[in-house]
Amino acid sequence: MSKTHYNPYASTNSEEDGGEQAMCGTYFSEDGNETNDKESVTCKKCLNKLEKIDKWKDETEEHILNDMESFVSFCNENIKTQENESI
Repeated sequence: MSKTHYNPYASTNSEEDGGEQAMCGTYFSEDGNETNDKESVTCKKCLNKLEKIDKWKDETEEHILNDMESFVSFCNENIKTQENESI
């Protein structure tokens, strides 16, 4: 019987490959699968790490958003500088 692993980024598109390894560290076999639905998870390792995985996801997304915000600020500064130089 195949275990269902937790992945908050699991795709609903069956053609998209989520990777070779589950978030719990288990390597997938041919019949391994993952879901972002916590109620469908059957892997005991994943069930024990749900909060840790979600915390990691939230921290990662926060970091990405901060990087994007910094990039937008950098671009806006460059635009202002270029406008001032052209005057």
